[in-house]
Amino acid sequence: MTTNSTTRLVTGEDWITWFKTLKTKATNENLWDYLDPTKTNKPELNIKEPVPPNIRKFRKRNAVNTRGTLADTPSTSTQSTDTIIARGDDEDPHFYEGDNIAIQAQDVEELTEKGLRTYNALWTNYEHRNKLYIQSVTKVKTIQNWVMDTIDESHSRHHCLAENSLMEWIQSIYNEFSLAADERKQKARRTYREILAEPRSKKITTYQATGDWLTRWRNAINEAQDVKLQEATEPDQWLNDLTDALRSTPMESWINAYNVTQTDQVRAGTLTVGPVTADIRRAIGSQPELLKKTRIAQGAFHSGGSQEEEGKDDHSTNARRGGSKKRPRGSIRDDRESKCPACFRRHPLVKCYYAFPEKKPEHFDLTPWIEEKVNKRIEKNEDNLADRIRKIKLEGSA
Repeated sequence: MTTNSTTRLVTGEDWITWFKTLKTKATNENLWDYLDPTKTNKPELNIKEPVPPNIRKFRKRNAVNTRGTLADTPSTSTQSTDTIIARGDDEDPHFYEGDNIAIQAQDVEELTEKGLRTYNALWTNYEHRNKLYIQSVTKVKTIQNWVMDTIDESHSRHHCLAENSLMEWIQSIYNEFSLAADERKQKARRTYREILAEPRSKKITTYQATGDWLTRWRNAINEAQDVKLQEATEPDQWLNDLTDALRSTPMESWINAYNVTQTDQVRAGTLTVGPVTADIRRAIGSQPELLKKTRIAQGAFHSGGSQEEEGKDDHSTNARRGGSKKRPRGSIRDDRESKCPACFRRHPLVKCYYAFPEKKPEHFDLTPWIEEKVNKRIEKNEDNLADRIRKIKLEGSA
């Protein structure tokens, strides 16, 4: 399948994307009802160039009469025997086949008043029809040019013959590539179901692995929806499948609760994959496992310690790695207490830029997701965090 920004039809794997784009473009040009290759009784796209009114089919204002009118018209000494008095305004202004050419109008100036009105009405109608004709031709050329630009040359030589209409082009291309769509649909179904089975078969046990699996699931359901798999397009089906899969991950409790909150949207058929995926990613990102593993860049927090003290920390760390001494149980508690209760980093609460953003240097930018988590902990007063911050501020102002 092609991956560049321009849609191309080269192999069968490109068909669904290419056909979807074609349908969108043809619909925008109001042509899809005429081009849809899946319909058998579609209307014919018949574009004919209109013909302007022929002024020679109208009578002259004064004309030679070959139907005996001359005999009924009184002659005078000043009237030429080659002309007659102009016909009345109620006469038919058209020139009928078989009449003498002498009474054909050659110019607008030669028309009778009624003939001029009729001719003008016909000309206005012609201009309107010609405008619609030009618009229709432009729309067809737009689709033709897009097809020629996006289909591989080896296919265009066979399907896009100059003597055939655009409708015949599309039908010919469809007849060849629609079978490839079935193969792609089967492949998408297999891949989608395999991805759903992974959490149970591979036993996903970490939030990081859950996030990686979610990425694979998102790609698989995108493809499944492109080929219109029912199990990937009906919210009540794909959400339940997703929930069952995540029950075999650390997100089991969260997804069970989340599934219940989406009941109304599922019943209305308005639930979509994008927002659900985003909600799950936010939930994964808020888990303690990822919070503890995320590293803040050096200098993000002011440690308040000297270089000598930092060296001691490094030395003690190396000693622990060597395994020569066991850590006393009390040291574990001290280690936990040495972490900031707001952001869980190694510095005292009083020096935390997230708890006290007014202390933050101008060059230091807070990490948005950490800031959000800290603010929530403060708002909920978890571990008496809000009380401790308030106490520190009061002591500082004393």
